[in-house]
Amino acid sequence: MSQIQQLTDCELNEVAKLLQEIEIPGLVGERQTVLYLSQQLAALKNQEVSLKIDQRIYRLDKVKKTADTDGVLVKARLEHLSLVMEWIWRFMDIIGEPVSKEQAAKTEETFIEAGWLFLWEVSVKCVSMANAARPTAHSITINFVYTPREERKKGYASSCVSTLSQLMLDSVFQTTSLYTDITNPTSNKIYMDIGYEHVADSALVLFHEKK
Repeated sequence: MSQIQQLTDCELNEVAKLLQEIEIPGLVGERQTVLYLSQQLAALKNQEVSLKIDQRIYRLDKVKKTADTDGVLVKARLEHLSLVMEWIWRFMDIIGEPVSKEQAAKTEETFIEAGWLFLWEVSVKCVSMANAARPTAHSITINFVYTPREERKKGYASSCVSTLSQLMLDSVFQTTSLYTDITNPTSNKIYMDIGYEHVADSALVLFHEKK
């Protein structure tokens, strides 16, 4: 993962002035930079700014904690369509980006066609999900990690992500990465226990007209 180069406040002030006349719905990027730049830009444009997404970015080079529950990682197949569609629909609602079930079905079809959507299966029952996406020459991102409420706190998400991460490392990728909600200590701990290391924080902010 590339090293993040911090800009000075003076440089960010100049960037804000350059962006002042451009219609921008929001900004996304390194957290500290985005929060400072958005405040300066909002002041210049007489607008308000709100934090939409607050994320922590992790990188994994070596899995430290392997699956500790009975189960197996299986690639999502056509027979899983209705289940995965429901899970994607619920996942999007949880992260605050609700979609229709039709949109969830299209996302699911894309994932299955790509061949990197996996399910954690225990006693022939699917109990958790994770997807691999956005491959580069050396790294790939793990996302759409979801476990239905009735199957949580059993270690299934950890096992699913751990095994999928190892599968990616055993293929052509040197590292895997993932994004978490900064405010969710449970998921952050799960990934750090697996071996994911914090490399940066990311924020998405939106601009609004003052009320």
